[in-house]
Amino acid sequence: MQIGHKYACGLSPSGMILSTEDHMRLDLPEWASKVVWNAVRVWTTPVLSFKVGPQGVSVHILPDASLSLTLKRSIDERIEQIDAARRSLATALEAVDELKVEANKNRADLADALEQLRTADELRATAEQEAATARLAADTDVGSFRKIMGIPSRRQIALERAIGFVLGVLASLLASLVWWLITRG
Repeated sequence: MQIGHKYACGLSPSGMILSTEDHMRLDLPEWASKVVWNAVRVWTTPVLSFKVGPQGVSVHILPDASLSLTLKRSIDERIEQIDAARRSLATALEAVDELKVEANKNRADLADALEQLRTADELRATAEQEAATARLAADTDVGSFRKIMGIPSRRQIALERAIGFVLGVLASLLASLVWWLITRG
């Protein structure tokens, strides 16, 4: 950035201060740059502005912020502005009332939804308890049926097979011993 003055400095919102006198550059942290930038902007903003024209003298307070007062306003303009403000206020109040009705409706809908959720949760808990009871009854009924009909369990079947295998091996050994005694003698 070059400025035609010998002692001029430039400040950018990004945080650089530039000086053309000694070609110095200083980087500031962003927050410090914003503070300095806003302070310079406030110090260089005009506070009052006077204009004289065919409609009279007008005074503008903070012209950059668009706050202006015209000394020569007619009473009709002021009454018209008051009526417009009143209409705007009435419209805003109607909008607020509509929002309030909508909010109350939403609150009631939310309460209904929460109640339905509680009911569904209670029904789920009841169904889980009934399912657990039914599983227990089914398991008990299957065990009772097996006992009544004499159907062995998997453990009993495995035990019987192991006993049969051991007895078969012993019978085979006994038969071999008997055969050995007969053939030897």
